[in-house]
Amino acid sequence: MKRIETTTSPPFVVAVQQFWSRLVFSPWGHARAQLYQEIASLLGAGVGPREALDRLVAHHGTRVRSLLLPLAGSVQAGEPLSRGMAAHPERFTALEQALVMTGERSGRLDQAFVALSNQAEVSFARLRRIVLSTLYPLFLLHFALIVPPIGFILVSRGMGAYLGFVIPALVSLWLLFLVGISLHAGFRERAGYAQFLLSVPFVGRALQAGAVSQFTGALGTLHAAGMASHEALSLAANASGNAWMRAELGARATVVRDGHTLSEALIGARSIPSEVVSVIATGEHSGDLEVALAKTARLYGERFDVAAKALPGVLFVLGVVLVGMIVMGMALNLVSTITSQY
Repeated sequence: MKRIETTTSPPFVVAVQQFWSRLVFSPWGHARAQLYQEIASLLGAGVGPREALDRLVAHHGTRVRSLLLPLAGSVQAGEPLSRGMAAHPERFTALEQALVMTGERSGRLDQAFVALSNQAEVSFARLRRIVLSTLYPLFLLHFALIVPPIGFILVSRGMGAYLGFVIPALVSLWLLFLVGISLHAGFRERAGYAQFLLSVPFVGRALQAGAVSQFTGALGTLHAAGMASHEALSLAANASGNAWMRAELGARATVVRDGHTLSEALIGARSIPSEVVSVIATGEHSGDLEVALAKTARLYGERFDVAAKALPGVLFVLGVVLVGMIVMGMALNLVSTITSQY
């Protein structure tokens, strides 16, 4: 008999494929939040998961069905919804899987989808702020590649030379942009790369605030749903979106399982601020851990907003400097061309 050899793609390639698949083919932002709210409404009204998903599949278009069909398939096979999500990481995030799993265990699946809807809205708002902060620098780059060459190339050498410069420059810019996004998507699951990003000035502060906000928010939601502390810690660390935080905090779940409290297990963790550990300790002693974690999530969410609002100013300065360098290079090239004729 011939041995059938199966090949698997490297983790980097898989991460890139999942990123683009989720971005292109899956609904996100407000559409995703609205879908989860519809599921929560049907489940809250007493409709079973199978019937609720069948109704929504018949009602929505192809893009939304890419989320619904894996869930409907798992239900028809007699499996929980969380297992269907776990089988399709290119469609569902770790936080979505964790919240649905918690809802299934606690019997409050409708509330889990309400939490998913809220999380989708928050994530979309944060992504929107980051995208908007990059639009003006991108505009400056396009301006530098299109407008200055009109005087330096179009007037002196003609339209053919102008288009021969501008079109390859714009194509190279967008290829570089897409390659950069793909590289980030591939390396973001590596703890070393995630740790490096947190050390980058301005950007690192925003990323850490966002990751801490997601971690504390998820930990509070999972703990309030009745999940065991060590499982909640592991899943919340995975839901933080930061590979370094996931590796460091997830490894400390065994300490909690051995009988220590969350705050004791997190002492000395470098991926989260010490004040977060103090808040968790206070919440454990007072019995209001969920409230303390919710307040911390809101606090760091606000810090993320402040840091994200500061990014456009930083990127504007960098964009102006880069545009100045491009224009200076063109001017020097023109001067060199003119002087070489004499």
